[in-house]
Amino acid sequence: MFLFSVYNWDVLALFCVVLALYALRSERYYRVAAFLALGFSTKFYPAIYMLPLLIIAPLTKRGRLIVVLAFLLVVAAINVPFMIAHYPGWFYFFSFNATRMPNVDSLWNVLGVMIPSLGDVKAINKISLVLFLLSSLWLCGILRKGEVEAGFFGVTLLFLLLSKVFSPQYLLWLLPFFALVLPPSKKLFYALELSNAAVLFSTLSFLFRDVPGSLVTTYVFVVARHCLLVFTFTSLLYTLRREGRVELLFSSLRGRLLALS
Repeated sequence: MFLFSVYNWDVLALFCVVLALYALRSERYYRVAAFLALGFSTKFYPAIYMLPLLIIAPLTKRGRLIVVLAFLLVVAAINVPFMIAHYPGWFYFFSFNATRMPNVDSLWNVLGVMIPSLGDVKAINKISLVLFLLSSLWLCGILRKGEVEAGFFGVTLLFLLLSKVFSPQYLLWLLPFFALVLPPSKKLFYALELSNAAVLFSTLSFLFRDVPGSLVTTYVFVVARHCLLVFTFTSLLYTLRREGRVELLFSSLRGRLLALS
């Protein structure tokens, strides 16, 4: 929090996510969707939680419709005035990120160094999106009905692992879930923070001071940080499996997807 609480807009989005998690505890799913819409209007990432909310939460078809409408109405109420006032300015976030190459502390950038042909941003966009959607659907398929918090945590980890952009303050997104879902492990959390801080300061040394070898240090700790994220994800699955909170088979996903139609 000391390093990243005033960095970018993530704390505002995270606040909305915490409100959504609070509403989730009382099973007020339309409020969960509304708070996620507020978070989405602050920073994009809370929108990814709509997928586990719609698939895992014990909702009827009417309930899912209300959840979707709550999300869309809040998004419209916040965004439409800006779209009308100055659409190019409102749309810039989306156009910028569509053409943006992986940043220096992204795993996709490390892969691009090793595989020069992996330099087409459109291909990276498609590959990362498909991998995220497929892995998120798989996760939602193995989680038992009602395990929405675990679904939120899992898709957050998958997004961090597969997104073409990774900024150091993104680890703030994980804080609520370390408290609510995964039994706290100081060693794991501090290892994540240490590797994350090393990525940040080595990248700053490269960008502003051109310190020799700083970029290599960045790549080493980017890989280390992602390995720790993979370990966190597997720890989550192990914990859920041990507590009987995941399905043994994946057939439940098909039924849940059919229920959405």
